[in-house]
Amino acid sequence: MNLKYPIPLTFGEFENNKPITIVRIATRIAIVKNTSNGLYVLFVKHPVKGLELPGGCIEAFEHPLDGALRELQEEAGISFNDKNKVFFSEFVIVVDNRGGNWIDVVYICKLEQNEIIVNKNAEFETYWISLNECKKFLPQNTFDNIIQRYVNN
Repeated sequence: MNLKYPIPLTFGEFENNKPITIVRIATRIAIVKNTSNGLYVLFVKHPVKGLELPGGCIEAFEHPLDGALRELQEEAGISFNDKNKVFFSEFVIVVDNRGGNWIDVVYICKLEQNEIIVNKNAEFETYWISLNECKKFLPQNTFDNIIQRYVNN
């Protein structure tokens, strides 16, 4: 196996007593926008997977939050300046129907319209979906965490 970056192995993997297991780590970020019509969540339209939160695989030695912000910029063309508004939501175990498994590290962040910096070059189309409508696209814990943090307080 030729790996670009070293990976930690269990003793069994190191001694060839069991196959090497590599778990891919990805990151997602739920940007919640406060408008006069209520809360909306940002989604991107992936050409294969459909509507989903912006995100993707973190790069080697990249902190998951930095990866989430990088993916937000790349996929949605959106950035903002205050990292202190971003909160960890949960880990989501993903079993992809196309093959492969990974763990998503999910963050949430509520921004006012004037805090969102929109750049022209986005990889995917973006959609702001009302909080009530987006429940069917979000992991249950992410939806619950948004409700708990931004609606019930």
